[in-house]
Amino acid sequence: MLDHSFVGRGLVRQLPLMLRRKRRAARLFPVPIGQRAVPLELVGGIAPVPLLVAHGTADWLIHAKHARWLHARAGEPKELLLVEGGLHAEYMIAADPEPLLQPLASFFERRLPSR
Repeated sequence: MLDHSFVGRGLVRQLPLMLRRKRRAARLFPVPIGQRAVPLELVGGIAPVPLLVAHGTADWLIHAKHARWLHARAGEPKELLLVEGGLHAEYMIAADPEPLLQPLASFFERRLPSR
């Protein structure tokens, strides 16, 4: 259950960034009818694998409340990263990657087993 907002001020503000972004060829994967994945139903089954839910607070496509819902439904261990002013993931990486990449690197350092 996601309430996408495809048209609005956020879309208009990000249009220049969207047009400059390099694109790769689209890859379409058929999804069998009746077997649609619902993130809010699946997230509880991830534990005990560590989960980081990362989301930009200025994402115009999917509201940050969805990240909060996923985090609330997930089992431990879990973390929530809300990037203040962050857009949708690929736009965060293109515009200013550090607020996303540094916390991701820290998460992996803490959560991946050392050898």
